[in-house]
Amino acid sequence: MLYVLEHGRTVHAAGSKMFFLARRDVPKADRAKQQIQRLIGVCVHTRQVRHGILLVTTLYHNAESGLKDQRRKRKYDRRKAVA
Repeated sequence: MLYVLEHGRTVHAAGSKMFFLARRDVPKADRAKQQIQRLIGVCVHTRQVRHGILLVTTLYHNAESGLKDQRRKRKYDRRKAVA
């Protein structure tokens, strides 16, 4: 997880800070390591508790869609549900 926080890209959304490790974020020297290859696609959601202290709220692996599902709000369906 610390590797993702150090090398991953950072996205701010809805009061949380997300770190995502994509394949292009991994340095060339680390690309051959199997342990690092398994971290590609890991997303860490954090929020700041105090100045300089981050609290990890969620950690998941999503290599296929990456951060695409986190960057946008979901559409609100105004139609009434048919029961």
